[in-house]
Amino acid sequence: MGLFNRYACFIPLTLVFVAGRGLTQGTKQSSPGLAISSVPASQMDPTQLRLVENSQRALADSARLYGFTLGESTLGGHSPVRSSYEYKEIACPLVTRHLLLAYESIQPNGSTSRFTATISRENLRNRSGHSVVQILPIQRAGAALFVPAWSSSHSIEVFNQAIAPEPIEQLISANAEHPEEPLLERSLCYLAMVGETPIAQRDPSRESSTIHAPVPTLAFLERGRVQQVFSVRSGGDTYQVWTFTYAAAGDLMAVAREPYSVHPAESPLLAASGGASSAYATGAVKPAEKSTSGQAPAASGTSTIPDASPAATSSLPLPARRYIPEAPNPPSRILPEERDPRPGSPPSQR
Repeated sequence: MGLFNRYACFIPLTLVFVAGRGLTQGTKQSSPGLAISSVPASQMDPTQLRLVENSQRALADSARLYGFTLGESTLGGHSPVRSSYEYKEIACPLVTRHLLLAYESIQPNGSTSRFTATISRENLRNRSGHSVVQILPIQRAGAALFVPAWSSSHSIEVFNQAIAPEPIEQLISANAEHPEEPLLERSLCYLAMVGETPIAQRDPSRESSTIHAPVPTLAFLERGRVQQVFSVRSGGDTYQVWTFTYAAAGDLMAVAREPYSVHPAESPLLAASGGASSAYATGAVKPAEKSTSGQAPAASGTSTIPDASPAATSSLPLPARRYIPEAPNPPSRILPEERDPRPGSPPSQR
């Protein structure tokens, strides 16, 4: 039936290191994951720098549409003020027809503005009619966007233009030994474009804080779609689980992100299961307190179970029933009572 069918199939795969342009170099012991690197402007190739210089007008015009000022601008009739933006190249190894630039400006008051620009190397409008330069806004004057860049449909559209899609089955068949690599590289390039951390955890974590973080995993869905799941350590107290959905033709369709705390008791598995398991994990359910008396009043709010019962000595929450001691051994024969016909006479047994 081929690689894909109408049934969902989940394959966990451990990512291996691939040396190449834009990838973190190292060994399994020294490299914590696969990453997309960046190149400062001072270290960029001269050909790339000339492309940036020749595209300054288009860059400034496109950035202005999103509220970003590049190049020299006149403020209030005064002398021209040079832009405070600095840029670096996003070294995605899959981008061949475009140049990816990450722009950032930090003002004296500490506010930060960030956006990503894609420049067509052909220096002309593409077939779809889009401009030579496309802008992905990420942060404006320290304020987060109403729609985050990673979940914006505009970001997905620009990504599919910058990285030519390839049929998923063809990509995986050509990398049968490590089928998770092609889509994982694409996903990390997307994270770099939208200003997120482009580093994927490649091996199962041995730390208690991230032991539940998933390694790169492929999920084959119906109609040839594929989901790529991986985790990224985003900070000191959180990590993120990303889910990328690709169409059979290779186009990126959707992106989802789920943050998790690095606290060992708050694992994704327990949180997803719900019910009492998550309550025990987070400490919301406290063990029952042992009663100090054999039969506490019900109005006191304490347990009404005798100390001698097994339930009273348990550390788990008590079930919704009372302990009933076993009845004594019944007599071997029960004789019926016989009443004296005279009034007031006690009953007698034969």
